[in-house]
Amino acid sequence: MSEKKHPLTGKSSKELYELGQTICSCRDWRWCVHWVCALHRELRPHLPHRGYWDTWDDLITREIDWHRGRDLFDSIRRESLAGVEHTSAEGTHYSIAEVGAKCLSNASWSPGLFDFHSPYRIPGLVMHLCQQLSLVDLEHRMAFGFISLAVQAQPRPRDERGTHL
Repeated sequence: MSEKKHPLTGKSSKELYELGQTICSCRDWRWCVHWVCALHRELRPHLPHRGYWDTWDDLITREIDWHRGRDLFDSIRRESLAGVEHTSAEGTHYSIAEVGAKCLSNASWSPGLFDFHSPYRIPGLVMHLCQQLSLVDLEHRMAFGFISLAVQAQPRPRDERGTHL
């Protein structure tokens, strides 16, 4: 029985970055915050609990405090540098969390304090983490979700049904 492959199998990190750019460049920072948060929460059950998760969960529910995203980023960075191998699955998960914290901060400041292209890395990071953890079903689901978001982000011709009233 052959193993099913998803549409992102074999894509380079550059191609996954471009996919992230397609997904995020037409959306605002608030959308990126919720997207990265949803992905982060989807992946958390597969990793040991971390201290910043409680702060993350508390902060995401109160948009008025999103300016604390910089502090969350610093907390995540300190925790990740304290003995987590960067190339490990945990290191990849920390990278996803750092991007989420950057998005939180940027959503509350104009201009943002962090690089505007940070969420473009998310598809590549998520696919890599799924591969590191051997989460084949989740990898397939994520791949199809990313493709769907990219298609939704594409400009489409105007619906002409509204002109025939």
